[in-house]
Amino acid sequence: MVAGLNGIWDANETWLVLFGGVLFGAFPSVYALLLHALYIPIMAGCALGALISGLPVTDGEFSGNAWSWLSPFSFIVAVGVAAGYALLGGTYLTTRTQGEMQQTSRRWNLWAACTLTWCRRR
Repeated sequence: MVAGLNGIWDANETWLVLFGGVLFGAFPSVYALLLHALYIPIMAGCALGALISGLPVTDGEFSGNAWSWLSPFSFIVAVGVAAGYALLGGTYLTTRTQGEMQQTSRRWNLWAACTLTWCRRR
């Protein structure tokens, strides 16, 4: 498995997840300190994303209901992200397998690419 990831490991952000897991396991106090320091930037990014997507805010406070985040825009973005990751994984399988598995992966890649193209045009 490690040999299969060798060519893409450096170009992927998977090392961040690995770093977080090792940090949590080896140095829990450092992990807690870093996570606490990153709460504000992460929440600021979430708030900015919510404002960009058009959540109702009045006088600096959220004025919608619990389902205000559910919109056609959020649905299309969610489908597009899922299709993009499916295409990424399917392309990886296509390059690393052969035979029936490769043919099945190519068929699923076509569906994922069509879905991603549909989401891109919206």
